[in-house]
Amino acid sequence: MSASPNPDAVELPESIELPKSIELIVFDLDGTLLASLPDIAASANAVREKHGKEPRTFDQIAAAIGRGAAALVEQVLDDVIAEIGNFDTVFHQFREFYAIESVRNPQLYPGTIELLERAREHSHLAIFTNKPLAITDAVVDRLEIRSYFGEVFAPENAGGRKPDPTGLHRLIERFDATPATTVMVGDSINDFAVGRNAETFTVGLRAGYYKPGEPDPHVWLDDVVALDRWLTDLR
Repeated sequence: MSASPNPDAVELPESIELPKSIELIVFDLDGTLLASLPDIAASANAVREKHGKEPRTFDQIAAAIGRGAAALVEQVLDDVIAEIGNFDTVFHQFREFYAIESVRNPQLYPGTIELLERAREHSHLAIFTNKPLAITDAVVDRLEIRSYFGEVFAPENAGGRKPDPTGLHRLIERFDATPATTVMVGDSINDFAVGRNAETFTVGLRAGYYKPGEPDPHVWLDDVVALDRWLTDLR
């Protein structure tokens, strides 16, 4: 099969085949299921305020998301780092604030629960995020979504950070799936790269924090609502 069942929402090259069956769907968290920009912005700007700096805008902070917390801190707190001369101190301060802000009032993207309800009827579901495990567990529990997922992986229990495919390989083995029957859903280069590294099909959601670069996913969809429709059409 080389054409998408939802051509208005999907960009699929003729050479790419859709999965014939999907046994496992692995989701990124931030920017995929979780609208985390407000929490990240609040944390970064709390550090800026602590050091007497003007806050950065949502657009400025969103532009720094997608390549990991360290890269974000380097970009949005560059002047604070330059002033105190120690990246590790600033990074630690950001993580301290984020541990608080991330569980204060986390928000799923609209349509996420409906997606998960339908998807788990046909596939195993898992999370693979680069967010620290303690924060991941706190957010998942605060959102009351743990029951949808057979596993929740962060770097500490995945065996590595995306794009290292170790965690994705472990999930595929855990659920007796194969790369050909696994879909990695995310919004950033690390998500698409880990999927390619594990030889799985990759789906990107434009509603997240992707920045242009390589690799792209096999398929682009607008958001979780479009993903729900796409999965329904595939069945």
